[in-house]
Amino acid sequence: GKAFLLMENLTRDFEKPCIMDIKIGRKRRPDYLMNKRKRESYVGTKIPFGFCVPGLGSYHGKEKKQYIIRDKKFGLGLNENNIDQLLQLYLDPETDIEAAVFLCNIFISKLKDLFAMYNKQTDFHL
Repeated sequence: GKAFLLMENLTRDFEKPCIMDIKIGRKRRPDYLMNKRKRESYVGTKIPFGFCVPGLGSYHGKEKKQYIIRDKKFGLGLNENNIDQLLQLYLDPETDIEAAVFLCNIFISKLKDLFAMYNKQTDFHL
């Protein structure tokens, strides 16, 4: 059989979790192994940024009652010209700019740690 990774539900103890599915990496299968649709998928973020976002869900508004979901179609449309929409949508800075800035700083710190880890290891490459 094939080996697989079973992921734990990290959101189970949260009342209103905001989630973002992020796939890290630029490398893809060789073109001859993929159909045309797969070859073109997520090139707007994979090539310039090294990641793609197949989906997200985020609560918005003062009381966080509005739940916004974006699927693969949203992620496929992201590129260098509109990547800012991703964090705008996910963090809802119009409701609470201080919280959004605080979370952005956490993201930056975690991404720097991840980048440092990838730079040290030799088995996997972005």
